[in-house]
Amino acid sequence: MNIIDKIDNALNRTMAALGGLGGGSFPIPPNTAELIRKRRKSLLNLDDLQIKYGMSHTGWAEFVAPANLVGVVDPVTLHMMHLELAEMSHSLGLSHKIPISLIAGLEYAVAHEPAKFMVFIKGKFALIHESKGTPSLYRIAHEGAELGYWDAEELLLLPPPLLAMPMEMMGSIDFTSNQSDYDMEMA
Repeated sequence: MNIIDKIDNALNRTMAALGGLGGGSFPIPPNTAELIRKRRKSLLNLDDLQIKYGMSHTGWAEFVAPANLVGVVDPVTLHMMHLELAEMSHSLGLSHKIPISLIAGLEYAVAHEPAKFMVFIKGKFALIHESKGTPSLYRIAHEGAELGYWDAEELLLLPPPLLAMPMEMMGSIDFTSNQSDYDMEMA
């Protein structure tokens, strides 16, 4: 079995485990749900301010327009949900934690309206597009190799990446260290 088939099987097992929470849908995890509630409330407050003052000035427009473009469930909120689902995976009766890359390899629709407040699994993100490896493929392949799901040598058999890193950036990467030079105190 090649590495892409192994990854596809791992995604199918992940989808089955998460889908087991409710047949392809499940309640939004609690921490993510609280964040979404707060974001919805804040967005509604911004809309109220825009309505209240919109006839006299456009001062709130710089907040309202971008907030409405991003919406309530943005990529950071989705990532928070991925992390929370990975932490919750032990409660699904699994003997191990589901790797974050496998959870992020699934496409979700998050219904954040109070009446629905559910996560629906829409399917898997593509692993190959136009004979090239997608970011999802590379995330899963590398994390899976780190966790021992498959041999690291199999990474050499992956198709070329759809999104390649520019050579200028490749030259500045230190491949001898796992440590990041990024200082969280400065962020």
